[in-house]
Amino acid sequence: MVFQNGSQRALAQLEARYSFRILRYLCQEPRSYSEIRELTGVASTSTLSTRLSELQEIGWIERHHRRYALTPQGARLCPAVRCVLAWYAQLDHRASVIRDVLQRTGSLGIILTLHGGPRRARDLTFPAVSRRSVMARLRELTDIGFLTRSSAAMTAPYELSEYGQRFGPAASALLSWIKEQDAHLHLTAVTGQPPESTPAVSRQPRGSRPGR
Repeated sequence: MVFQNGSQRALAQLEARYSFRILRYLCQEPRSYSEIRELTGVASTSTLSTRLSELQEIGWIERHHRRYALTPQGARLCPAVRCVLAWYAQLDHRASVIRDVLQRTGSLGIILTLHGGPRRARDLTFPAVSRRSVMARLRELTDIGFLTRSSAAMTAPYELSEYGQRFGPAASALLSWIKEQDAHLHLTAVTGQPPESTPAVSRQPRGSRPGR
């Protein structure tokens, strides 16, 4: 898949540290700031505040009466979240290592791209991810058996291993949702309003610390 502007932004936000964890728990029910912090394990209040502000800005969550909830657009991600969690539940003894690697910036973009077929390393580029990070993720994903190559040649393409292909249903669900973001985020850029507008009182300045 070639990620367009809207889907690039969606992918970058989804890969931002703690974003997926926040969305995962909000798929269950609205949460307060303190509940989100406890569930996600975010140690830094500034990091959590920034991530929550970004998720509000992109139109995936909103804040009412000191609780955060998914917008209609954010809620459309929940089926994909459930697919990912179901896949996590089936992992073997490498589960903790695999989850750690998959949560690093660049891993999800690589996996979703290779879901469409083999690619050479030079063809795996993402605006929000440095070349160094892409190469590091390729090595890590290969080391844990998620990716494979036909040979050790520098030009040999990477592809999902049989083990990595088990992520297929989750990858398809995530791709479908990310593709939707092109239209929604394009509308945001044109109108200056998020896809699902939220009351002004629920918005927090970037980097500010929300009330608990």
